Amino acid sequence: MSAPAYADQSPEARFDARAFFSEPWRGWGVVSDGFGAPIGGYEVNGQGREVDGARLEQSVTYDNGMVQALEWEILTDEGGPLTARDVKSGVIAQSRQTGDGIRWTYKMRAPTPIGLRMVKVEATYTMTGEGSARSVTVVSLYGFRLAVLTGEFRHITGRPS
Repeated sequence: MSAPAYADQSPEARFDARAFFSEPWRGWGVVSDGFGAPIGGYEVNGQGREVDGARLEQSVTYDNGMVQALEWEILTDEGGPLTARDVKSGVIAQSRQTGDGIRWTYKMRAPTPIGLRMVKVEATYTMTGEGSARSVTVVSLYGFRLAVLTGEFRHITGRPS
């Protein structure tokens, strides 16, 4: 079948970042080195909220005990690509649709094998079912992979109202 035959079809479940992360969710995943060897894991919890615009708050706990609190502010929401800002660091992330997923891209200063450097982060999210999603986040320096984080996320159900 030729490509034009698929032109009027769309993926059943496109990832909508604002819709997915506005509900309480939790996730877990594996951290791998640049060669794919597992070096750790993490758990994450979060929820979006509306305060002077949309915000996403999340707390990540790594196997080594390190806890990272993140808060992203959605700066644009016109139905197209999103722009978000990390409230603490000021890092700006841009999104773009990638098939049925969404890819966030940003640069940030981070420790590397050669000291503190500006690394590139690309986080791709796709829906895997009702209320669940998968992510693959690649951290790279000068085009070389330093780490890959793969994660699964699910909405928290059965919460008291």
